[in-house]
Amino acid sequence: MSLSTARLTLFAVLSSIEQDLRKAFISLLENSDNPQKILGDDLWKRARERLEKDRGFLEKASSLSDLISYLDLGDICPLLNSQKVNISNDVASYIKSITSKVEKLIPVRNRIAHTRP
Repeated sequence: MSLSTARLTLFAVLSSIEQDLRKAFISLLENSDNPQKILGDDLWKRARERLEKDRGFLEKASSLSDLISYLDLGDICPLLNSQKVNISNDVASYIKSITSKVEKLIPVRNRIAHTRP
């Protein structure tokens, strides 16, 4: 397998993990009417700035599902861990058990996604 093929395959796998975590976050917390409270002020502000930069405008009330796409992979598990009172004990336990593993994937994902010539 060539380096490009291996890199693209690994990127696909890591992107799938990232997307699954985002979908889990949204499905577990989609009923929240206050994204700023769930994300915290710093992440909420960062996500809204990225959303505005991407779309060219900013809606007054951006939903959690809009904002989650603009957070980093490293933010997702800690956010899920901080919401353990809002999710089942089984899910909270599972997320806690995979957090350190996901954190180890972040530098790999960054090297693959942000390769310079």
